[in-house]
Amino acid sequence: MCLFRVNRWTIFLSCSNFFQMCAVQQIVSDSGHLFYDVGCSSAEKCSHKRSAFSNADNVAGDVIICSECCSGNFCNMQGCGTKYLNAQRGPICFACVIQATFDSCELITSCGKDQVCFVSKFVNQLNSLQRYSSGCTYQQQCTVEATNHSNSGMQCCSDDFCNNEYEETPTSTPLHTVTPTTAATVAPTAALKSTTTFRAPTTTTTHSVYVRPTLTVQEKVRLCSLLGYMFYEDIDMCIRVDEDEKTWSQARQVCMQDGGDLAMFIHVTPPQLERWSNGHLKPGQYALQYLVGATDMNHEGNWTWLDGTQVDHLLFLSGEPNHQNEENCASIFQRNGHTLLNDDVCETAMPFICSINLQAMADVFVKPVNRLCRNDGYTPIPSMGLCYKIYNQERRSQGDARAMCLHGGADLLQIQSREEEKYFQGLNYEHKDGDLYRYWLGAQRSGDQFYWFNGHVVGGDLQWDDGEPNNYKGLENCLNFRYASEIRNIGLNDDNCNTGYFFICEEKCPNTSYRYFQRSSLQLCFHAVYENLTWTEARAYCQNEHSTLLEPETPQYVEFFQLYMHSAHHETQFWVGAEFRSAQQKYYWLTHGRPISNDMWQSGTTISNQTACVAMSRSYVDGSWGLRTQLCTARNAFICQYLW
Repeated sequence: MCLFRVNRWTIFLSCSNFFQMCAVQQIVSDSGHLFYDVGCSSAEKCSHKRSAFSNADNVAGDVIICSECCSGNFCNMQGCGTKYLNAQRGPICFACVIQATFDSCELITSCGKDQVCFVSKFVNQLNSLQRYSSGCTYQQQCTVEATNHSNSGMQCCSDDFCNNEYEETPTSTPLHTVTPTTAATVAPTAALKSTTTFRAPTTTTTHSVYVRPTLTVQEKVRLCSLLGYMFYEDIDMCIRVDEDEKTWSQARQVCMQDGGDLAMFIHVTPPQLERWSNGHLKPGQYALQYLVGATDMNHEGNWTWLDGTQVDHLLFLSGEPNHQNEENCASIFQRNGHTLLNDDVCETAMPFICSINLQAMADVFVKPVNRLCRNDGYTPIPSMGLCYKIYNQERRSQGDARAMCLHGGADLLQIQSREEEKYFQGLNYEHKDGDLYRYWLGAQRSGDQFYWFNGHVVGGDLQWDDGEPNNYKGLENCLNFRYASEIRNIGLNDDNCNTGYFFICEEKCPNTSYRYFQRSSLQLCFHAVYENLTWTEARAYCQNEHSTLLEPETPQYVEFFQLYMHSAHHETQFWVGAEFRSAQQKYYWLTHGRPISNDMWQSGTTISNQTACVAMSRSYVDGSWGLRTQLCTARNAFICQYLW
């Protein structure tokens, strides 16, 4: 087994064949900071155990300065003169938000010195299947649960890689004390050596505490969008309106494949349902009519939602339900200017509405906040796709401030929107007033215009300080801001780059297993997964990481990933996030619902096959990369894309 990935979130895998070894690379990025990449490499490339590549780089412009190989389980934890493990630490644990079996997690993380590993069993409310979750928790919580003989479904242990077992009838003895592990000091060597084998624990496991997360409106919007749904705050529901015509049972099957069901308007009042329907549904050939998740099949005249909740009779149109022609299924129907429920024949095909239980999504998808940021002390803003840290103890020039950010894989803050500006206006800055308390931002002057370090123009809708920019004495080529407490506003200012001010660093890609890439107008966080899964399995994998399948909407995306896959020596085909809509006879991108343009397809591809999914691959005809259809049950690699 070898480690794969970087940063706090790490995956382990078996190399694909006997002729591969574990490997580690030391890399200097194009922005100047140092990081490490780990994985597998061919034995042929590993014939020279240690080598320097001063002129070797990858597609992102990174320079590889060291490469080492080794044999043995997890031997590439260390290498290129560095130690993977901290001197004082907790155990290394498997860490998956949701996993099919107790031993199927492939992500690992290093826990804090006061933490232990846990594995828990629960029922996934999206599909009623038994699932497991794993990660780090605190020893005190486990002790409390063991003492109280709780049935929370969580068990704890304290050894490295110990939480890949689950005792169905665990003994309730207090958890033994966790002793912080001290990593051995290893001098840099020409080759890595492995003398450690990791085994399952023999200690008695106990329970820990599970706290059900509560979703904010922003989290609801984001999680719904990852599933191709929309969140409607006025009715507090995660909904997808499908214009394809299906019978009631067929429609329900489609919704359940998403992890949801036909829509149940349980807590919605008649006026709310009318307003929502009239605002978001469109009439068909004859009338506005959409199937929903209510029926009286179990008992004639007793209308219930699919979860057994009684349907409020006031939600029905006047004179309905009337059970005419064996009408046992409900639809939203428009009559005489009113849009409410009507009973309908279950075998009549019509459009339908799916919904997903938001609390079940919270139980499955929400990750602990302290795992979102790579660096300690950073605060995450998941809705904006960044983490930030305010440095207000030492003043530095803009160049020195940026170097400090880059050292941690971050950069100076670059405010890209009015939304971001409003967020940073609302922070409680320790020093607010006066010129001495300005904060450097990541932008510099070029000609008569300021540009963020990512190449974007500093937007005209951002607020400048009075009389700025003025380029005083022609020496003010860097950007900072002053917080004006009297008007609670950020005022941008051009300034001398060598003047010392406080500063704010930002990280992109809060999910720490993702890489950030920006070039021109292309900006994304991505995670390439070389495990071959079906399209549905790949989509679920990405959703569990708060992301979605890659949606390469433009040729620029395709070009980048063609080069990336080539540099990673994985020129294979991989799934993308698109779906076929039979009503339009076209494929659409999942998240934003835009149709796939014709120039994205490989020559000769059939694009009207509703039984197929979409993959990106190299053309057998001309060698170019593009989209093609493939049976959804085929197994491909895939790329997850983090959206903000």
